[in-house]
Amino acid sequence: MGSLDLTNTEKIIIKSRQGGKPFSDLHGNDRYHFLDQVIARIAASTGCDLPQSDFFAKIIGEELDGVMVDFGYDKLTLSEVIFAIRLNSNHAAMKIPSEIEPIKFTGRIVNSYFLSNVLSNYMMLRAMLDRKLQNFLDGHL
Repeated sequence: MGSLDLTNTEKIIIKSRQGGKPFSDLHGNDRYHFLDQVIARIAASTGCDLPQSDFFAKIIGEELDGVMVDFGYDKLTLSEVIFAIRLNSNHAAMKIPSEIEPIKFTGRIVNSYFLSNVLSNYMMLRAMLDRKLQNFLDGHL
């Protein structure tokens, strides 16, 4: 059987997948904490503003919750979402296939459009890694 040559990005994806519970397994305060972390990490990464009222912060949290659940990202851990955000902002430093373009932040405040597109890119990388691992296990590498 051949050798499995993983990139640094692939190693971090594997580590991040093991870094905590998936969003779908979280409830109550744990779920709110997850979403608050995502909001703060996006703001830290992009330089955008945080919501200025509790009402708007709640709406953004609900929208991000919807993105996670409705678009199949609820199996991701917080570590994976944070890595996806970091990866998007440091795209050139990592070995990323050229067909996966970084997502430019638009708007002034954290938004579901940005997160959804960043996670879509991450899921493509995750699927590529899964295929690579399966090929290795099947003896094709």
